[in-house]
Amino acid sequence: TGLASLLSICEISKHVSASDIGFRIGPMLNAPGRLYDDGARKSVEVLTYNSKYDESKGKELFNINAERKEIVAKSVERTKNVIIQNCLFGDEPMIVYVPQIPEGIVGILAGRIAEDLNTPTIIFTDTDEPNILKGSGRSARGVHLKNLLDSCSEYIYKYGGHAEAAGISIERSKLDEFICAMQEHIEFTEETKDDDAVYYDLEIDAKDIKPTMLELDKFAPFGNGNPDIVFKINNYRLSPRYSSYYKLMGADDSTIKLFGVGSSALWFNESQKYLNMKEPKQLTLIGKLSRNYFKDTVDYQVEIIDAKDDSVKVEKSALGKRLEEMAKKRRLKEGEPA
Repeated sequence: TGLASLLSICEISKHVSASDIGFRIGPMLNAPGRLYDDGARKSVEVLTYNSKYDESKGKELFNINAERKEIVAKSVERTKNVIIQNCLFGDEPMIVYVPQIPEGIVGILAGRIAEDLNTPTIIFTDTDEPNILKGSGRSARGVHLKNLLDSCSEYIYKYGGHAEAAGISIERSKLDEFICAMQEHIEFTEETKDDDAVYYDLEIDAKDIKPTMLELDKFAPFGNGNPDIVFKINNYRLSPRYSSYYKLMGADDSTIKLFGVGSSALWFNESQKYLNMKEPKQLTLIGKLSRNYFKDTVDYQVEIIDAKDDSVKVEKSALGKRLEEMAKKRRLKEGEPA
């Protein structure tokens, strides 16, 4: 019944997807441990509670996760300000000391900055020991983070991790030496991405969203090691529901839900971008396919990465090009037109 209360607060009823676990349930279970020393106990208590149904069990984790989101948002801004004030833009890897932030969220901060700047990032903060800084790192552009730390181990108090992420503790007095060593030893295996470039893997027509979604089920669950397919969806026509072609969502109306024919499309934190496009009624969408279950209904939807008018060219990804070449070879082998 504790788990049932958590699912209820997440508005999940009969269907639980990998995405639900990764982006809705998981963060709520993780949040108490990130903010409180004994926080994991709260999550265990919810998962093992099996007495009379009590909605407050899930509500407590929901509130803690909301607090975690607010702290992360403020800490991201603080981190960006530290980078600006200390003229760190261009540093690779990006290593930043941000005082007095919760140790439990430094990994989230490192991930956000690494994604924004497209470079490996380590965020350090204070600990109960005045001379020790504790940090968390996230990789980017093919850098094996654990190997990089191995090459600089003489400056590290203790550490552990793998190619994509690591936890690090160092003596405060050795921070500058550590940064110099990391910058000297870093080696990239992937090129810097073009922040303005948008790529897709496969191309479909809007009318094919539902049958494509059913086909994708054979390859689920998607996630690390099996990433979601990014689609270019042509001829996505809007169709009014409730006398409107779209709905603004979120506390600040920053997310927009576009109503299509037999599907909908969500554009997180980009409602203004659509409005600035003068609200076109037909679009080319770049995004991932998903389902939204509500009560006894299912809505096939596109999670928009970008949207263009039909005249804008979008590049196919390396995966998409390989798939296209494989399909041509197969058709030629079977005697069909390439």
